[in-house]
Amino acid sequence: SLAQAATWDGSSWVVVGGGNERSTLDREPVVWTSPDAASWRRLEVSGSDGFDDLERVIRIDDDLVALGLSGDSFAVWRRSGDDWSLGDRFGVLPEDATRSPFVSSLVSGERGLWATTSDGATYAAWHSADGEEWTPVDTPGAAPETGGERILTVAAAEDAVILLADDGTGGRLWWSAE
Repeated sequence: SLAQAATWDGSSWVVVGGGNERSTLDREPVVWTSPDAASWRRLEVSGSDGFDDLERVIRIDDDLVALGLSGDSFAVWRRSGDDWSLGDRFGVLPEDATRSPFVSSLVSGERGLWATTSDGATYAAWHSADGEEWTPVDTPGAAPETGGERILTVAAAEDAVILLADDGTGGRLWWSAE
């Protein structure tokens, strides 16, 4: 098992990640909860028939939204009440990527949810109004290639959104508020 991210849901800590049986390479999504960070309970989370891994999680009102890998794409999982469900998939993971894909950031603000991902070759930015449907966002400059000392990440607060990119030779920062 591998824990990837955590958040507070108002009454418990929630940790997301993935795990697999020793006899298989098929990773399943995993969630653990704890009201006190001392005792933990593992929850079942629905996934696909392929590789699934929850990598970022955020609280939206009384629900939780998690992003991660699902088969050959990224996907969203949503918790409503105590039940987690696999939602829409977005993006395509190339078969010839030389690095592992991952979700590098997930944040929310007044203008919706924002995320950045790496498909194993290059980074991309994404937006969702409701945490369910995700659309690509054009970055102000070329998104960096995936690799050491390279990143694309996003931060948001109220109506402001900041996008940070570092291509290994220098960093750039873009800010938007409406």
